[in-house]
Amino acid sequence: MTVGNSIPLDVSKDWKGHYITLSHCWGQSVPLKPTIFSLQQHIEGIPLKSLPKTFRDAAMICSRIGVRYLWIDSLCIIQDSYTDWLQQSSEMGDIYANSYCTISATAAKNAFERYLVTRPSVRSIQLVQKHGKEQVIFWSCLLSNFSADVEEGHLNSRGWVLQERILSKRALHFTPGHFYWECLSYTYAEDSCFLSQHDYRMERGYPHSKRR
Repeated sequence: MTVGNSIPLDVSKDWKGHYITLSHCWGQSVPLKPTIFSLQQHIEGIPLKSLPKTFRDAAMICSRIGVRYLWIDSLCIIQDSYTDWLQQSSEMGDIYANSYCTISATAAKNAFERYLVTRPSVRSIQLVQKHGKEQVIFWSCLLSNFSADVEEGHLNSRGWVLQERILSKRALHFTPGHFYWECLSYTYAEDSCFLSQHDYRMERGYPHSKRR
């Protein structure tokens, strides 16, 4: 679907351009799900204000990044069509593998919770070490914890997320305490901490992907 004040569900097969995928928890109910009956109405446009908060935050991120298309499983699969579900589920691997990046709504336990929230500002100090090779060091009073925030987060307890995370070239993790950037080679926290230069897929025995 394209992003704007009113979001039309794009079902054409000939569009070109970057798109962003959303990895999220549905919760106990599936909000705003397209059905055979409501599909045409969604194609004409879905008011941004009617979107669940998790979807609305994803649309806002797309707008800020400058990416026109957003793919959300519960919106882009006709929920009462077994035929459409079979077709779309068979393409899930390619959908996440070819995504520009994946938004991981780790801080939201269901579609009605926001993850773009205002948090208390964290004071940090930048230090430059000049003994030998110059190195920039950031000191912060609130340390990031990728393992607790992401690996052990509620979102990553879902089986589907394993596929979504492994296949994505890039991921933006929005957790209650920190924001993290993760790609096939690097992991960074918003407090400027460089967390890893190793591919987590290799560390956990997952197949290595050469996509860049």
